[in-house]
Amino acid sequence: MQPDYFIKFSVLFTFLSTPYLAQATSPTTLPLDCTAVPAHTDQLCVATTSSPYGPYDDVAIYRKTKDAELILLGSHRGGVGTFGGFGFSKGGRLMWESWAEEGHPYFSFYKTSYYLSEGDGATSLALLNEYEFDHIRYFTDNGKFVYALNEDAFETCPKTAGLPASVIDSYTKSKHCLRYLFIKTGK
Repeated sequence: MQPDYFIKFSVLFTFLSTPYLAQATSPTTLPLDCTAVPAHTDQLCVATTSSPYGPYDDVAIYRKTKDAELILLGSHRGGVGTFGGFGFSKGGRLMWESWAEEGHPYFSFYKTSYYLSEGDGATSLALLNEYEFDHIRYFTDNGKFVYALNEDAFETCPKTAGLPASVIDSYTKSKHCLRYLFIKTGK
């Protein structure tokens, strides 16, 4: 093998095997999946591509203004997590961003106004990575996040400081252990 082929191969291999933040600089031509932001005129939008090699989505996150202007908030390329979406507290003061690895979601929590202005640079207020996570019960503007674990956790569900520890879904008859996360929101 000649030396110049070796250099070209090394550069190509390094490029293809290294996940990095994508450098998206212009609005996307991909379809956008947008979510209305409660108590705001803006929307959060996501454009994704799926890799044929596994759960390696390329994701670009935009803020769409009331004038339909797209502002890039962040982008990710080649990561092993799959983007799960956004959700908001009842009045929209707080929000979560979700990703999943091997089907198990994890959440980052933010003040909505900070995320809309800073995107990926916004400081996370809290993180949640619960292996047996099943679904969100509710999320309040003062930072109370209540979620349920799957049925496997029901029998060992601990009591939680005077709060209900478990529920049985009246519709599906599924048993769920409840967990509480109190997010410190500052001022």
